[in-house]
Amino acid sequence: MANKSKSKKIGKWGTITFIVSGNKYRTFSDMKWKSKFNFDEEEREKKTSKVTFKGIAPDEFSFNMRLSVFAGINPWKQMKKLNKAARKGKAYRLIIGGKKYGKYKLVVTGITRNLEYFDNKGNLWVSDLQVNMKERP
Repeated sequence: MANKSKSKKIGKWGTITFIVSGNKYRTFSDMKWKSKFNFDEEEREKKTSKVTFKGIAPDEFSFNMRLSVFAGINPWKQMKKLNKAARKGKAYRLIIGGKKYGKYKLVVTGITRNLEYFDNKGNLWVSDLQVNMKERP
């Protein structure tokens, strides 16, 4: 009896799960987490400008995903699923390895899709995505 490789869920955002197994993977790379802090700057004559802390901007996250039939994933179906979740404008926790990323839930603020490879019938085989998210306090 053949040993089936069980999918390992490594994280999720809403209904989008990141999984890795022997024959299927839907994961991310090049993840970036950006924090900004807001300051006002007041120029003063013949003195160093005065800088005043005004608050914390929402954290921003970005990552890349490769969706490929060669990884056991239907790229078109997965792009539609992500797009549907993003267009609802709902905020969800980004959880990776059981850890919550960011202080608040995140919304998708943008998706860039590079449709890389098609077969001779026009079926999408490989798509690279860049996903941008922002905290929504």
